[in-house]
Amino acid sequence: MDLSNEAVAYLFWAAMALYAVVYVGHKVWRKRTTRHWGWLYFIGGSRGAIKVGITKGLPMDRLRALQTGNPTKLHLLHAEQVTDPAEAEGIAHTALTDYHVGGEWYEREATLAFIRQITEEEDGEYEDGEYEDEQPQLRVIEGGKE
Repeated sequence: MDLSNEAVAYLFWAAMALYAVVYVGHKVWRKRTTRHWGWLYFIGGSRGAIKVGITKGLPMDRLRALQTGNPTKLHLLHAEQVTDPAEAEGIAHTALTDYHVGGEWYEREATLAFIRQITEEEDGEYEDGEYEDEQPQLRVIEGGKE
């Protein structure tokens, strides 16, 4: 499936919104005494739809749980630590609405384009550089290996 320029632009701005949640959430976290971190994850096989979900536990544990009921070998394609998992998931689901397959599963090409947008934004530094050492670690996992 080829994505139109309009679809790619929409996914870009949705990824920017997700980045804002991570960035702003991180600044808010510094003012709190407790953490509310969770993970936004993208899990899929080598073909077909990709699941976009959240977990308070480890993404690899979620992968194992999903693998139990799935005959296709699944991989953790990307996981992003976020301060507000529900909000991050909502942004991702909204961005991918036109590519919804069912449940929390989305068309592969659009979801991979969204992941690329997230990782491109995370490669940059924070605006003021003040929190660089405390930035949540981006973990890109392919083929089930870190």
